[in-house]
Amino acid sequence: MYVGKDFDQATPGETDSYTFDFSARLQPGETLTAASWTLLLNGSSASGSLIGSASFTAGGLTTQSIATSSPGTYLATATVTTSAGRTLIFWAHIPCLTPS
Repeated sequence: MYVGKDFDQATPGETDSYTFDFSARLQPGETLTAASWTLLLNGSSASGSLIGSASFTAGGLTTQSIATSSPGTYLATATVTTSAGRTLIFWAHIPCLTPS
């Protein structure tokens, strides 16, 4: 599911933390039990890096450190598993532009 708003613009060479909040999608008493992220640049997996493993909170937040290395549009996707056995997916873009 597209989260409805893309992340703020990045510059090639930056490393920053990005967060998705799944709390509104959780049912009462349901928690996150796992999280993983993927990163694509202009439709391929080249020129961007996930730094370390994704972190998550039981309450619904997942965070991933991402390094952008090339200009373009990155697609960041988080997939979480819940205590109810559900799999939820959020995605958004990270626009990455070279300063001019």
